[in-house]
Amino acid sequence: MQRAKDGRLTFAERRALVREVFERGVPVAEAAAAYSASSATARKWIGRYLAQGVPGLHDKPLEPRGMRSVITPASALMVARLHAQSVDSAEIAAIVEAPERVIGEVIARIRGTALMEPAAIGIGRLSEPNGAKPGQNIYMGQLRLRTVLAPSVAEDEGTFGRNDVLFACVDERSRVAFAAIHDDESAETARYFLLDAEAYFFDLNVTIRGVTTPRHPAYRAAAFNSACRTSGIKQLFNKVSDQTLAAGLREFFQASLLGWGARDYASSVERFRALANWLRDYNGARGQGVLHGRTPLAELRRWQHGGAA
Repeated sequence: MQRAKDGRLTFAERRALVREVFERGVPVAEAAAAYSASSATARKWIGRYLAQGVPGLHDKPLEPRGMRSVITPASALMVARLHAQSVDSAEIAAIVEAPERVIGEVIARIRGTALMEPAAIGIGRLSEPNGAKPGQNIYMGQLRLRTVLAPSVAEDEGTFGRNDVLFACVDERSRVAFAAIHDDESAETARYFLLDAEAYFFDLNVTIRGVTTPRHPAYRAAAFNSACRTSGIKQLFNKVSDQTLAAGLREFFQASLLGWGARDYASSVERFRALANWLRDYNGARGQGVLHGRTPLAELRRWQHGGAA
């Protein structure tokens, strides 16, 4: 096959590489090596294909004049990873901030394929933290998880995990996260999660002063509103969209689904028990680029000890 003089993949090679990955389930690194390309180059064209279809494999995507793709290649790769973890399309749409129709188009391109190794995808550039100080604002939201409930577990532990919902909150400044799994998305459950979050951050010497939530019915209900007022917490709603997650919370969900959520569990109960270790790892052992390599807990201590600029 004739290769471009500058060593780049030709259109025919890009299309053949994509077919190797999607039709034959060849690992990305192996498919890239077959065409003397790097894994990064292969992921670039795979992302373009997922986002735009075959036209995206051209040097200049063949899109109608005045039209732009509504999902980026990086987001399309994230859709592929989330879909592989059995996340519902509606939740994927909220995480990557794209219409469900577009998510359906991406999934249609990957359905029935063994896409790529988890470590090869990543979650892209993280957004900078804001907020004057820790506790001034935390982002809160929830994500439905597909139940993992073996028959033997169902007999021993009842119906736990039937409707797994991952509630999470992230401090806007330090990026310290707290999460818990519940079995519904009711206002009472959201209220209990808020109280648990208060206790968690209190143990870190952080007082929650504000919380930003989606416009989900659970957060608009009197029970949750009353809990905020009683604790002296100012409640705000996401401004962009009812289905849009704030950046810090979205990044936590993405990292969780690629880490804790990507493991094989025998049951939802086992996944529930592993969450505490994942939180310790996320907050205390995983440096974040957005925090200049510091962990969330290290960033929190820096602020508490007067080290912030």
